[in-house]
Amino acid sequence: MGEFFGSVYCWFEDVFGLELANYLWGNVSPDQQTNMYVPIGFTMLGVSLLVCVLYYYIIDHPKLAKWWGWLIFLGSNAVANFLIGWQWVLRHYYLGYMVGINPSTKKDYDLMKTIGLACDHAGFELKEYVRGWLEVKGWAYKDFGTNSAASVDYPDYAHPLALAVESGECYPGIAICGSGNGINMTLNKHQGIRAALCWNAEIAHLARQHNDANILVMPGRFISTEEADMILTEFFSTEFEGGRHQKRIDKIPVK
Repeated sequence: MGEFFGSVYCWFEDVFGLELANYLWGNVSPDQQTNMYVPIGFTMLGVSLLVCVLYYYIIDHPKLAKWWGWLIFLGSNAVANFLIGWQWVLRHYYLGYMVGINPSTKKDYDLMKTIGLACDHAGFELKEYVRGWLEVKGWAYKDFGTNSAASVDYPDYAHPLALAVESGECYPGIAICGSGNGINMTLNKHQGIRAALCWNAEIAHLARQHNDANILVMPGRFISTEEADMILTEFFSTEFEGGRHQKRIDKIPVK
């Protein structure tokens, strides 16, 4: 039954992400090694059965014996199943079960990633916009600075962000300086970093799709907040394509 329920839910894998799918399969977390699709699947079936009994045998009202009445209960069933499933996942998250093993460091890391932020003085204003953008979405982040527009050196903030992404503490990262070049060059000195300087949404899309970029870099002095919004949206909504691109990015680190 686990294979059956898992295959059904994995039709929607692109919606809730591969990492969460692997967690539910029991493949990645040392604290959760059972197939969670089985209890989730049976719970969803039970909720659906309960809604059917409620509609046909308990309420059974003539006014609801219409197509729109059936749609109301169908929608109610969908909402109830979504909320129950979502709360199930959140419970595991808050209990600290959603950790995996970073293959490069052998250390635990949080599957519900914290996004890393870094900037220099020239990127501070745009970084503050990005912080608000993330907060609206309810996404956790860790801010490595800088925390004002006073002049600073971008490597002092780029290196801590790069180390956090490499260790699995944060994923992905977002870095900003005036042109984007300086902080991007610094980040890419780290062997586990694939920082991509993006000044429009199309570049951000390709950075994720073809290069599996793990840090988004933006030029704070050359793009508007409207452009940043489009870049961020594209970066976070695009999955890595893999295939021939995986072979290429495997050759990037200096051996």
